[in-house]
Amino acid sequence: MKIFLKKMIIFILPLFILSLFSFVIIVQSGEHFTKIDTIVKSNKDYLIGFANDEHRYRYLKWATINNNKKFTILALGSSRVLQFKEDMFEKRFYNAGYTVENINEFKDFLETIPKIKLPKYLIIGVDQWMLNENWNGFTQSYKPKAYWANNSFSFNSIRIIDFYKNILDGTFNLYNYNTSSSKVGFNAKFNNIGFRKDGSMNYGSQITKLINNDITAIDYLFRETFFRINNNSDRFEYGEDISLLGINKLKELLDYCYENNIKVVGFLPPFPESIYEKMIQSENYKYIEKIPTILNKMFASYNYEFYDYTSFIKDKTYDIEYLDGFHGSEVTYYRILFDMLKSKSILNKITNINKIKSKLDNRVNSLQID
Repeated sequence: MKIFLKKMIIFILPLFILSLFSFVIIVQSGEHFTKIDTIVKSNKDYLIGFANDEHRYRYLKWATINNNKKFTILALGSSRVLQFKEDMFEKRFYNAGYTVENINEFKDFLETIPKIKLPKYLIIGVDQWMLNENWNGFTQSYKPKAYWANNSFSFNSIRIIDFYKNILDGTFNLYNYNTSSSKVGFNAKFNNIGFRKDGSMNYGSQITKLINNDITAIDYLFRETFFRINNNSDRFEYGEDISLLGINKLKELLDYCYENNIKVVGFLPPFPESIYEKMIQSENYKYIEKIPTILNKMFASYNYEFYDYTSFIKDKTYDIEYLDGFHGSEVTYYRILFDMLKSKSILNKITNINKIKSKLDNRVNSLQID
C-alpha cells in the first residue's frame, strides 16, 4: 500500500506543480478574475489583452464610456476602426471599436449608452462585407446585455490545458512575459497586444514581426487573406448584390444619430492594393463596387459625410503599411484622417491638420507613427 501511495504521489506531484504554476500565471496575468470596473475607474494607463473570452472587450468599451466623463468623439465599428487614437484629436476621444460585428449592432450599441453620454461626433467604419447579402454573419447579433455582462470571475472559463498548448506552440513565450501591473491578460503580458486606455489597439509583437520580415507574423504576405478570397469564406464570401436589409439597418442607425444630434463621419475601411486587385479581378465581389454610390446618397441626405477608402492608395508599395490583408496600421489611419481633413471634413473642428501631417512626415516606420 505504501509503495502504491508513493507511486501515486510521484505521478501526481508533477501534474500538481504544473497546474499550480499555470494557475498562478493565470491569476497574476489578470487573464481571469479581473475587475474591469476597477481598471477603468483607476484613470491609469493600461494595456488589456485577453487570449480567452474576448467578448469581455465589449464590457470594457461599454464600461469606459459609462464610467467616464462624456467623450466628444467616438469611433465605432469592428477591429477595422481600432487604429484611431486619442492623440489624433484635440477633444476627448474614445475608440469603441471591436463592439460591432455586423450592421445590426451599431445602433444596438449606441442604445445601451445613456443619452447624456452620447458623443457629438461619431466615426463609423462600415466593413464592406456587412452589406454583402451572402455574408453568413449578417444576421448574427449580440443582445444588449452582452455589452454590460462582465464574467471576469468565471472559473469555468479557465483553460489550463490551453495555456500549456500555447506555450508549446509558441503562441506564448515565457521569456517575453511582462510582470508590469499595467498589462492585463495573456496577450498583453506575452505579446504586448491589447487595448490601450483610449480604446485603440496596440499590435505589439505583430508589428515587430512584420518589421523584421518574420514569416510567423499573422497573415504574412496576406497569404491567409488570399486563401479566404480563393475559398469564398470568412468575410470574403462572394456577392453580387447589396443587402437591402443591411441598407435599412444602416438607415436606422443614421436616423438615431440624427435624432440625437450626433454628427456622423462614415467610411469604408481600406484593403491593401494587392488584395483589392485580387478581389476585383476575380469578378466575385460586384457588391463592393455598388456600395459607394448608395452610401454617398444616404449619408448626404442627413448632411453627413461618407468616404470610400476601399482602395485607398492605388499603389502596391503601400502594402507594407498594413497589418494584414484587411487591417491598415495606424500610419494608414493617419493618412485616412489627413485625407478627410483635406476634404474639409467637420472633423477639422476637433483636430489639427498640421499636427496630423507632421506626425505622418516624422513617423517611426511604415506601421507606427511614434
